[in-house]
Amino acid sequence: MTIKVKIAIQSHLSDSLIEVETNPYMAQRRIAFAKFLLAKYPDLNTEIEEDELDVMWYEANFNN
Repeated sequence: MTIKVKIAIQSHLSDSLIEVETNPYMAQRRIAFAKFLLAKYPDLNTEIEEDELDVMWYEANFNN
């Protein structure tokens, strides 16, 4: 199944707002991943496979 990049970014940013007090590391990681997606996909209407998005999330190593 495909998902628009803008939806993935919105999801990660929403989750980061929830986690900011309980899990600040994960909140920072989600924000960094959203920034990564913005840089990688300037056209936010680009559709990518959810599996591809999952791989990028798990392979990302954001040192904040």
